[in-house]
Amino acid sequence: MERMRIILLALLASLNVTGCGGGSSSSSGNADTALVNAGSNGESSGEACSDVETLSSGNYDSVIAKWKTLDQIERREAASMVAVGSSSIRYWRSLFPNFSEWDIIQRGFGGSLIWDSAQHFQSLITDHDPSVVLVFAGTNDVARERTAEQTINGVKCLIQRLESVNPELPIIYIAITPTPARWNIWDKSNAVNLEIEKLASEKSNLFFMKTAPEFLETGEPPSSDLFWSDGLHLSDKGYAIWNDILAET
Repeated sequence: MERMRIILLALLASLNVTGCGGGSSSSSGNADTALVNAGSNGESSGEACSDVETLSSGNYDSVIAKWKTLDQIERREAASMVAVGSSSIRYWRSLFPNFSEWDIIQRGFGGSLIWDSAQHFQSLITDHDPSVVLVFAGTNDVARERTAEQTINGVKCLIQRLESVNPELPIIYIAITPTPARWNIWDKSNAVNLEIEKLASEKSNLFFMKTAPEFLETGEPPSSDLFWSDGLHLSDKGYAIWNDILAET
């Protein structure tokens, strides 16, 4: 937590000097397509990303196109933070007022898989030249019967692709959060969490935002008042827990 806090303070200091458009965005905006299959050290990332075409859902081209149009209208050269992932990112309205010091671009799309974020990483993330990336994805992969290994590889693929553009980019991965609706697959989801947490302990730029303890304190499965009536999407009370954890990450 302290490590991430120091990095974020340094980034904010740099943003105060350069402004939102500070720094060069050309390296991300014009990322060579060859970088898609290269890791931060120029080594092949093909193994982790080899299934990106088959495991991504392929249903979001129209959404990506709309966001590209919006980007052209807004003409923002850089963002402090890009928040990307599934509908839990999309509905996280309290993210903006709780972290108003950040210029946040929210790119959550309902039902998406971690593989969708990996497939569209450039349009969603690196074209915005962010200082920090916040990711919540993986729960839909597990729910759609992707194996734990496939889901973990999806996270690794996204990380490798981001690092191919900016090797030092801080990435915060929000752990798959236990929910009443998907309690039957919690063990599998938590297995994914444990592997990503281990990966974060080995990488200086990856930060694991653990959410299970706070939610499971309310019961197993967690209390229904932390979610919508569907038992899946977070209520304001559930997002308040996320906000508190993120503030301490």
